Amino acid sequence: MLIAPRPVTNASSEPPPLPNSDLPKPTNSLTPEQKANFRASMAARDARKSPPDPADKPLTAKQRRFVFEYLSDPSRHVMNAARRAGYAETTAVQAVSFLMALPHIKKIIEIEEKKLFKKLDITGERVIQNIATMAFANILEYVKTNEKGDLEVTVENLTEQQGLPIQELKVDRGEDGKQRITIKLVDKLAALSLLGKHLKIFEEQPAQNFISVTFLDKLMAGKASVADLGPAQIPAGIFDAVAEQVSNGEAAS
Repeated sequence: MLIAPRPVTNASSEPPPLPNSDLPKPTNSLTPEQKANFRASMAARDARKSPPDPADKPLTAKQRRFVFEYLSDPSRHVMNAARRAGYAETTAVQAVSFLMALPHIKKIIEIEEKKLFKKLDITGERVIQNIATMAFANILEYVKTNEKGDLEVTVENLTEQQGLPIQELKVDRGEDGKQRITIKLVDKLAALSLLGKHLKIFEEQPAQNFISVTFLDKLMAGKASVADLGPAQIPAGIFDAVAEQVSNGEAAS
């Protein structure tokens, strides 16, 4: 029985397509859109695994009212905001302490205040600049000498910064029919206090130890001893210098 020979195939010819050629390509061959979808799905899976952030907890209707009343009050008076939000007078103090400690309350207040500051162009630099303008305002900038040689208040040609320290301005007419202007500037001491606190000028400095001149005279005359004070009561460097002088016989015996 004769067996037919197998056909000789060309080695350079491409192999036939595999049956699983329609499977997804490896990850490194994904399109940018496919990669973005993959990352989003992985992030969503991780989010489901991680515990929820307390700061993302939704507010109740009463809490939303409290936040609204708090942000609507220029003085930021939390007690008044709690009362207007419907919290009982007898429990308002406890309610305020509880509400202001909640992460999601603090987060929404911070977000809304940042929006307000951005809208009004309120920055820390601008606030400090205005406080400094009020703190260093000079009353002489608002008076001039008239034709009779008398001083009178004038608000002509004032800049915006010069107008900032004016707290009160009154205009009236005297019996002679002439217009008179009186102004009252803001409390300079209060503005200086705020500025000093910001710059930490008023912080207490550590006590400085010192030796009186009288004691040094007695020491150099041999009527006192360095041991009477000790290094803890003498500034750094002075104790060693004085002790060296005494030991070298520079002080009178």
